[in-house]
Amino acid sequence: MRSRWLVGLALLVPWTAADADPLPPLESLSATLDRPLFSRGRRPPAGIHQARKVEALPASAPHLSVAGIAVAAGGRVALIQVEGVKDLLSVQPGGEVAGWTVADIQPGRIRLERAGEAFEAELREVKRR
Repeated sequence: MRSRWLVGLALLVPWTAADADPLPPLESLSATLDRPLFSRGRRPPAGIHQARKVEALPASAPHLSVAGIAVAAGGRVALIQVEGVKDLLSVQPGGEVAGWTVADIQPGRIRLERAGEAFEAELREVKRR
């Protein structure tokens, strides 16, 4: 049998195909065949998700949508579209939107608070044409 050598950090280690982990039997991959990884219709198996607690939206909450969120080492910024305002607002945690304070910015959502009330707004899904 022919040997191959893997080189890493100036250390030579002999390696043969027999050293590799054996492949699992094809029958054990039925979940992969039933739910192909890159299929448009792929969804998590039933029962995997736990329902996320949905907060009641305060009556005084502004009508807004989150157009974008940037998370980097230097901080977090959310782009928010407030109903009736032409331009997008760029806010950081602690910033204000329509009288509400941006308490937190997470990938995919922001949390706004005012006078003991709070609500979350999720990043909107943009439909591509």
